[in-house]
Amino acid sequence: MTKPTLTIRAVQMEALNGPRLQAVEDRLFQRVTTKFPATAGALGDAQTRQLIRRGMGKARRLRLGLEPHVAALVDLVFEFGLDFDTTGPLSWAHAILTERGLDAGARIGLVIARLEAFEAAGMRPA
Repeated sequence: MTKPTLTIRAVQMEALNGPRLQAVEDRLFQRVTTKFPATAGALGDAQTRQLIRRGMGKARRLRLGLEPHVAALVDLVFEFGLDFDTTGPLSWAHAILTERGLDAGARIGLVIARLEAFEAAGMRPA
């Protein structure tokens, strides 16, 4: 005898994930208001949270699923702008962030390492 299969619909999954995602957003809010107080202050709470959510969406599209990876990407968004990887002097980052042959930690780590190398050489990448 076969057991009935449990099907979880997208709406149900969203309802289950809602509190978890809100908790991540809250932790990211605390992080960015501490690391980027001038930017967060200029934006205000509502727009800061909106930019965090947009950064979280970008992380999801880039297949960055673990909170430390999402947090690193959100930091980059607050430092360089939402489209830092597709426009301007940091557009090289997009090729790394979308590389299918590397896992998420390696991709975000490579971008950060390259940015740190620029800073160590006394250059500002953006």
